[in-house]
Amino acid sequence: MSCGISVNQATENGELFNIDGNSSRVAPLLYGPQQVIIVAGVNKTVRNLVVINGQFTKGRIKVIIVKQQLGY
Repeated sequence: MSCGISVNQATENGELFNIDGNSSRVAPLLYGPQQVIIVAGVNKTVRNLVVINGQFTKGRIKVIIVKQQLGY
């Protein structure tokens, strides 16, 4: 099973920030498949900001930063 999801911001330390009004963005991250891969453009990165805290399955979420402007 796979799903396409996005992230609003990702920190240089790999922390994720999402604003989600109806859980369509965070539900796949929290309750989705065994592996989640987020591909985000460099424009989505920020120096620091703490958000997802307490993921139960260590190493389940991976973040790939692409040196391109992706999304908006």
